[in-house]
Amino acid sequence: MWAHKRIHGAAPAPVGSGDDPPSSGPTAYAFGRFVLIPERQVLMEHHQPVHLGSRALDILTLLVQRAGALVGKDEILARVWAHSVVEDSNIKVNMAALRRALEGDGSHRAFIATTRGRGYRFVGIVQQIHWTETTALGAGGSLLPRRLPALVSPLVGRHREAAALMDDVEQHRLVSLVGPAGVGKTSLALSVATQLAEHYRHGACLVDLAAVTDPSTVPATVAAALDLSVEGPAALSALCRCLEHQELLLMLDTCDAQVDAAAHCADELLRRCPGLRLLVTCREPLSVSGECVRRLRGLALPRSASRLTTARAMCFPAIRLLLDRAAAHSRGFVLQEGEAGKAAELCRRLDGLPLAIELAATQLVDHGLDGLLQQLDIGLQGLGARRGGPERHRSLDAAQAWGWRHLSAREVRLLMAASALDGDFDVQKAAVMASRPGSGLEALSRPELVGVLSALARKSLLTRDLRDGAPRYRLPETTRAHGHARMAREAREAARPEHPVRPALHEIAGRPHLSAYGLRAVRAGGDAAIID
Repeated sequence: MWAHKRIHGAAPAPVGSGDDPPSSGPTAYAFGRFVLIPERQVLMEHHQPVHLGSRALDILTLLVQRAGALVGKDEILARVWAHSVVEDSNIKVNMAALRRALEGDGSHRAFIATTRGRGYRFVGIVQQIHWTETTALGAGGSLLPRRLPALVSPLVGRHREAAALMDDVEQHRLVSLVGPAGVGKTSLALSVATQLAEHYRHGACLVDLAAVTDPSTVPATVAAALDLSVEGPAALSALCRCLEHQELLLMLDTCDAQVDAAAHCADELLRRCPGLRLLVTCREPLSVSGECVRRLRGLALPRSASRLTTARAMCFPAIRLLLDRAAAHSRGFVLQEGEAGKAAELCRRLDGLPLAIELAATQLVDHGLDGLLQQLDIGLQGLGARRGGPERHRSLDAAQAWGWRHLSAREVRLLMAASALDGDFDVQKAAVMASRPGSGLEALSRPELVGVLSALARKSLLTRDLRDGAPRYRLPETTRAHGHARMAREAREAARPEHPVRPALHEIAGRPHLSAYGLRAVRAGGDAAIID
């Protein structure tokens, strides 16, 4: 915890008592949204370091330690430039840097007052505290305000979704933003959280759960993002105690791998921490009490690409993102007249997913629209890859693999089987598909099959629409392409002598509902003598 006392602006409070544990860590000074730690020569704003020169920090330390008192120029020169001869202008330069750092947020709040011809006075309320590494709890037992990471590029075509999500967060304590890999859940949630952060006394904090492999460590991961230290079997209870009096927007990002653990953690936090709100990103809802689910779909596309003009195409966010990113990648790029329909088709083949569209845009100058469309016939690898960012966001294939990684064997087999179908399908068609030898789904009962289909729709890997009271399912094109790639890999394995899947290739190639794309995938993966 923090031992603290107010050294300006109110009667001093005693530091510690006979019952207090001895304080540890360097002495620090908290004022407004800042914490100054002189021993480490650092000023923190919203728990992030502020870039200031050593002379400016020395001046600030002197003023803060003498808060409320007038500090003359001679005293500043003697303290900060003890063994140098400098002009008074050096004080002015450093004082200007301090004011930009402390008062440059547009709030018009002044921390330093100037008495002309005499010196400077620190006029903010200061609390002396003991800084520790294991806690971010500030003076009075409160979290220091948080700062979210910045978005790398602005959102395109998500204004309505952002407004709706903002309303959801304001009205509900738990909001889950749900959608397929690459649809932009993290970016949209981060944008909304950044706008809402100022409405919470302790700001907003991002917790990335993508790398968590042990579900028991979810509470500790949340605590670490807040610079708190909790561990052991009682970690969640300890986290709740730390946050029970805080006003905070907590963003739990990429809960896919630990949905059950994230749901349990979220449920407990909401029950015990009334000032907490949660914004969750995941491919499926957490399914806990009070949850508001907002499904995020791909960027809007024209219903028909025929007679689409370039001007009209720019009205659709998916195409606008493609062309904007292509122009940023290669200055001077413009869409040629008559190619608007091809651009729309490319975006449709990519399901309007921002990640896929941005990757395609980097290849557009080199390959053109025709070339990219041809590469998509082969697979998602033709879209290229990024060097930076999370591993799962470096390519569309990696994003798809991430989405498939945590599926059950039945779910994977059903997706692979469905990837060979053209168009949508109902439960009856899925049952026929599952009953075929070699599908790996022959043992599924009808209720079990319906359960697997529902689970895949809930996890944003199938789209589901109700027609005449009955559900119909469809694979997104990017999911279908990933399924084809997996099927091709199995076909290559099956081409090896004595492979147990080898006989199933004959049956797969002869399916009446096999798409042309699916047949090409099978042929690409197997020996022609086996299939023909």
